[in-house]
Amino acid sequence: MPVSDLRIPSAKRLELTSESIKVLVGKDETPFIVQKSTLCASSDFFAAALKPEWKEAKERTIRLPEQSVETFEIYLQWLNSGNIATQQDEKAKHYKEYLQLIHAYALGDTLQDTAFVDALTDCFIAKAVKTSVCPGLETIGSLYKHTPDKSPARKLMVDMYVWKASGNGLWFYAGKRELANKDFLYDCLEAMSAKRKAPTEVAPYLTTEVSQYHATKRSEKSEENVKANK
Repeated sequence: MPVSDLRIPSAKRLELTSESIKVLVGKDETPFIVQKSTLCASSDFFAAALKPEWKEAKERTIRLPEQSVETFEIYLQWLNSGNIATQQDEKAKHYKEYLQLIHAYALGDTLQDTAFVDALTDCFIAKAVKTSVCPGLETIGSLYKHTPDKSPARKLMVDMYVWKASGNGLWFYAGKRELANKDFLYDCLEAMSAKRKAPTEVAPYLTTEVSQYHATKRSEKSEENVKANK
């Protein structure tokens, strides 16, 4: 079942009890009802926000205005089942789903739920192995935007590209360079340099044939020299 088809019962269909918390998601504050014990056991963010002395605990309401309903539903689906549903069909849909999962990873970072982000990491790997499709540059750019420098998810994306790079440049999505995140490209270059074995051939700039580095072609130079000598 595609992640986008998942739907978790919302507060509109559930009653708030003494053991539950209302989570208002997005700018429209779409309501979700979740067991307080479930949230606090998994998320350090919720555990801290729902301490008795805080307003959120007294009101039994948490607001997540920067998150999307779709992303929070992925989190709730994992909380309730321990699983993250993904699709294995059309290739074009994989890139969209990777983007959904990246947003979920950013949510997991915000909620300080390491078990959830680890589950998503496992999901990234399993999906890449089963479908032979890696996240696109736009998706990776979103991950870099929402994660810190030393994020293990960044390392995973770099390793996916470094180890799948075919040597023909296709891994860079020729023609779509504007989508590439500069930090990601630098990380890839650094990782590839570390992985690369030193060439045994003589470097081309050390040979006598250096015209490949010249702005003026050899034939043009010859013509210029002939004209100069007349």
